[in-house]
Order: sequence, then structure tokens, then C-alpha cells
Amino acid sequence: MKSVEEFRLAIASLLNLDTIINELKKLRENLLIFVKENEKKTTENRENWRRCSGDLR
Repeated sequence: MKSVEEFRLAIASLLNLDTIINELKKLRENLLIFVKENEKKTTENRENWRRCSGDLR
């Protein structure tokens, strides 16, 4: 499987698509970071809301 990925990247490089592929990879990494941070903040907000509303479950 690794050789298939390497082949695709080599072809993409020849077509000057490697820059776009790298930017898409960075975008995916940044999106995953955002999602994790958002999940954390959502959890914190729920906890804060429960404390403020008197619901101590």
C-alpha cells in the first residue's frame, strides 16, 4: 500500500499538485485540532451550565 501512496504523490508532484496536497493535509490537521478544542469547550460549557442551573448530576 505504501508504494501506491508514493506513486500517487510522485504523479501529483509531476503535475505540480504536491503543493495543493500538502495544503490539504495541513487543513485536515488544523480541522482535527479545531474539532478537539471545540469538543473540549462544549464539555466545559455543559459543565458550567449544569453548575449555574443547579443541576449537579
